[in-house]
Amino acid sequence: MNQPSNDMPSREAPRMILAPGSKLRAPRAKRSPDSAKPNPGQDLVPKLGKLSAAILRYGAPLLDRLDERDDVALWRDVMKMIITLWNASVVEQSCGDESVLGEVRAGIEKTMPLELLPLVETLVRRRQLFADDLRFVGSWTLREVSGSEVTLQCEAVLLR
Repeated sequence: MNQPSNDMPSREAPRMILAPGSKLRAPRAKRSPDSAKPNPGQDLVPKLGKLSAAILRYGAPLLDRLDERDDVALWRDVMKMIITLWNASVVEQSCGDESVLGEVRAGIEKTMPLELLPLVETLVRRRQLFADDLRFVGSWTLREVSGSEVTLQCEAVLLR
Protein backbone atom coordinates (compact mmCIF):
# COMPACT_ATOMS: atom_id res chain seq x y z
CA MET A 1 0.00 0.00 0.00
CA ASN A 2 1.38 3.40 -0.97
CA GLN A 3 1.61 5.91 1.82
CA PRO A 4 1.47 9.65 1.10
CA SER A 5 4.83 11.36 1.17
CA ASN A 6 5.52 13.64 4.12
CA ASP A 7 7.18 16.02 1.65
CA MET A 8 3.88 16.97 0.00
CA PRO A 9 1.95 19.86 1.60
CA SER A 10 -1.67 19.23 2.45
CA ARG A 11 -4.17 21.29 0.42
CA GLU A 12 -7.03 20.53 2.78
CA ALA A 13 -8.57 23.54 4.56
CA PRO A 14 -8.80 23.54 8.37
CA ARG A 15 -12.25 22.50 9.56
CA MET A 16 -14.34 21.42 12.50
CA ILE A 17 -15.05 17.71 12.41
CA LEU A 18 -18.06 15.91 13.79
CA ALA A 19 -16.23 13.00 15.38
CA PRO A 20 -17.82 9.72 16.54
CA GLY A 21 -19.08 10.14 20.09
CA SER A 22 -18.85 13.94 20.07
CA LYS A 23 -20.59 16.81 18.36
CA LEU A 24 -17.68 18.94 17.15
CA ARG A 25 -13.97 19.12 17.80
CA ALA A 26 -11.43 21.83 17.16
CA PRO A 27 -9.38 21.65 13.98
CA ARG A 28 -5.62 21.52 13.87
CA ALA A 29 -4.65 23.91 11.13
CA LYS A 30 -1.16 23.93 9.68
CA ARG A 31 0.11 26.96 7.82
CA SER A 32 3.40 27.37 6.14
CA PRO A 33 5.28 30.52 7.17
CA ASP A 34 5.29 31.63 3.52
CA SER A 35 1.49 31.65 3.28
CA ALA A 36 0.88 33.60 6.48
CA LYS A 37 -0.45 37.11 5.90
CA PRO A 38 0.65 39.91 8.23
CA ASN A 39 -1.96 40.21 10.94
CA PRO A 40 -1.70 42.56 13.94
CA GLY A 41 -3.57 40.07 16.18
CA GLN A 42 -1.60 37.04 15.04
CA ASP A 43 0.42 36.99 18.27
CA LEU A 44 -2.85 36.26 20.15
CA VAL A 45 -3.40 32.92 18.40
CA PRO A 46 -0.84 30.92 20.43
CA LYS A 47 -2.09 32.50 23.66
CA LEU A 48 -5.83 32.15 23.05
CA GLY A 49 -5.97 29.34 20.49
CA LYS A 50 -8.29 29.19 17.52
CA LEU A 51 -11.38 31.35 17.75
CA SER A 52 -13.56 28.58 16.31
CA ALA A 53 -12.50 26.29 19.17
CA ALA A 54 -13.28 29.02 21.74
CA ILE A 55 -16.73 29.56 20.20
CA LEU A 56 -17.47 25.84 20.41
CA ARG A 57 -16.39 25.68 24.07
CA TYR A 58 -18.43 28.79 24.85
CA GLY A 59 -21.51 27.45 23.09
CA ALA A 60 -21.21 23.90 24.45
CA PRO A 61 -24.30 24.10 26.74
CA LEU A 62 -26.47 24.81 23.71
CA LEU A 63 -24.58 22.70 21.16
CA ASP A 64 -24.77 19.67 23.46
CA ARG A 65 -28.56 19.74 23.10
CA LEU A 66 -28.28 19.19 19.35
CA ASP A 67 -28.07 15.77 17.83
CA GLU A 68 -25.68 14.97 15.00
CA ARG A 69 -28.74 13.91 12.99
CA ASP A 70 -30.26 17.39 13.29
CA ASP A 71 -30.49 19.41 10.11
CA VAL A 72 -27.49 21.63 9.27
CA ALA A 73 -29.90 24.59 9.10
CA LEU A 74 -30.70 24.08 12.80
CA TRP A 75 -26.97 23.88 13.63
CA ARG A 76 -26.50 27.13 11.66
CA ASP A 77 -29.32 28.89 13.55
CA VAL A 78 -27.93 27.82 16.91
CA MET A 79 -24.40 28.85 15.92
CA LYS A 80 -25.73 32.22 14.77
CA MET A 81 -27.25 32.81 18.20
CA ILE A 82 -24.06 31.70 19.98
CA ILE A 83 -21.88 33.98 17.85
CA THR A 84 -24.31 36.89 18.24
CA LEU A 85 -24.17 36.58 22.04
CA TRP A 86 -20.35 36.24 21.93
CA ASN A 87 -20.01 39.34 19.75
CA ALA A 88 -22.41 41.39 21.87
CA SER A 89 -20.36 40.53 24.95
CA VAL A 90 -17.12 41.47 23.18
CA VAL A 91 -18.55 44.83 22.08
CA GLU A 92 -19.82 45.50 25.57
CA GLN A 93 -16.48 44.64 27.15
CA SER A 94 -14.28 46.31 24.51
CA CYS A 95 -16.26 49.46 23.84
CA GLY A 96 -18.05 49.93 27.15
CA ASP A 97 -21.47 49.95 25.47
CA GLU A 98 -23.57 48.17 28.07
CA SER A 99 -26.81 48.33 26.08
CA VAL A 100 -25.74 45.97 23.26
CA LEU A 101 -25.96 42.67 25.14
CA GLY A 102 -29.32 43.61 26.70
CA GLU A 103 -30.80 44.41 23.29
CA VAL A 104 -29.48 41.18 21.78
CA ARG A 105 -30.82 39.11 24.67
CA ALA A 106 -34.24 40.75 24.37
CA GLY A 107 -34.38 39.95 20.65
CA ILE A 108 -33.34 36.34 21.19
CA GLU A 109 -35.82 35.85 24.03
CA LYS A 110 -38.71 36.93 21.78
CA THR A 111 -38.04 34.16 19.28
CA MET A 112 -36.65 31.33 21.41
CA PRO A 113 -38.80 28.58 22.98
CA LEU A 114 -39.35 29.22 26.70
CA GLU A 115 -37.65 25.99 27.78
CA LEU A 116 -34.39 27.15 26.17
CA LEU A 117 -34.28 30.63 27.73
CA PRO A 118 -32.16 29.51 30.71
CA LEU A 119 -29.48 28.48 28.20
CA VAL A 120 -29.21 32.07 26.99
CA GLU A 121 -28.49 33.17 30.55
CA THR A 122 -25.96 30.34 30.87
CA LEU A 123 -24.14 31.57 27.76
CA VAL A 124 -24.12 35.15 29.01
CA ARG A 125 -22.58 34.01 32.32
CA ARG A 126 -20.15 31.64 30.52
CA ARG A 127 -18.64 34.61 28.69
CA GLN A 128 -16.86 35.42 31.97
CA LEU A 129 -14.75 32.30 31.41
CA PHE A 130 -13.51 33.90 28.17
CA ALA A 131 -13.06 37.44 29.53
CA ASP A 132 -9.51 37.68 28.15
CA ASP A 133 -10.68 36.83 24.64
CA LEU A 134 -11.83 40.06 23.00
CA ARG A 135 -11.86 38.74 19.44
CA PHE A 136 -15.01 39.64 17.56
CA VAL A 137 -16.28 36.99 15.13
CA GLY A 138 -16.37 38.50 11.64
CA SER A 139 -17.51 36.29 8.82
CA TRP A 140 -18.14 32.65 9.60
CA THR A 141 -19.40 29.53 7.85
CA LEU A 142 -20.87 26.28 9.04
CA ARG A 143 -21.02 23.73 6.26
CA GLU A 144 -21.99 20.10 6.01
CA VAL A 145 -19.14 18.34 4.23
CA SER A 146 -20.65 14.86 4.46
CA GLY A 147 -23.32 13.13 6.51
CA SER A 148 -21.10 13.01 9.59
CA GLU A 149 -18.80 15.99 9.11
CA VAL A 150 -19.55 19.65 9.70
CA THR A 151 -17.02 22.45 9.33
CA LEU A 152 -16.89 25.74 11.21
CA GLN A 153 -14.57 28.47 10.08
CA CYS A 154 -14.61 31.97 11.47
CA GLU A 155 -12.66 35.17 11.09
CA ALA A 156 -11.30 36.90 14.19
CA VAL A 157 -11.56 40.70 14.23
CA LEU A 158 -9.91 42.89 16.85
CA LEU A 159 -12.03 45.87 17.88
CA ARG A 160 -10.20 49.07 18.62
